[in-house]
Amino acid sequence: MAQISANAARAADILLLLGEAGTAGLGLKALSERVGEPRSTVHRSLAALSTRGFVEPGARHGSYRLGPAIHGLALRRTTLDEKLELVRPALYAIVADTGYATFLMVEAGLDALCLELVSNAPIRSLTGGAGGRVPLGIAAGSLAILADMPSESRRAVIRDNSARYAAYPALRPMSAEIVSRMVEDTRANGYSCDFGCFFPNEGGIGMAIPAAGPRRSGLSVAVSVYGEISGIDALAKVAARVSTIFADLGIRA
Repeated sequence: MAQISANAARAADILLLLGEAGTAGLGLKALSERVGEPRSTVHRSLAALSTRGFVEPGARHGSYRLGPAIHGLALRRTTLDEKLELVRPALYAIVADTGYATFLMVEAGLDALCLELVSNAPIRSLTGGAGGRVPLGIAAGSLAILADMPSESRRAVIRDNSARYAAYPALRPMSAEIVSRMVEDTRANGYSCDFGCFFPNEGGIGMAIPAAGPRRSGLSVAVSVYGEISGIDALAKVAARVSTIFADLGIRA
């Protein structure tokens, strides 16, 4: 495994934390505590990020927020734009067909990132909508992506995320062992399910989007359908409808 630069990892953690904080930003003390590094070390990282426009002073004295360079990078066209354009028709078709909210999730390191959320009404979600992220293995779409990965990669992700699973707020306590069992169920059923794991009487199913070529040639993506889906038969019917919509639209990742 390639060695990880501590400085680069710290900078990435800072950017993720500032992204979660939004326009309000975070102060140096809070960042230091969240990153687990001395203030002087975090301040040096902030200074380096500021010189490239990735971080800027926040509205409150001593606070920091994401800078304009982040927005500039987000405007650059990437393969994710192509995937979103490809899959977006399916998201709307699924919502129109089932009435349930639909998410497009994509693998992002040890996390799954929400690229888009389509819903007819406000809903509760673990990601908070587009741009939000959860550990791979948490939530239906994320679980579908994890289950679709090669076995060695799956085991590595579950191992590296084990502490995050245990700390994740859930109605049913999560762990590496539980996620591993859910992965096996996903592979056996052809779709993932997290019903009742995080919200009472609510949950979703997730399905990895079929690959156009050999798996892992690009980023893994999955669609999850979320709502008050009750009963194994109902879950299976929703999964079948999603699969049919993929096929009808000729969608491949």
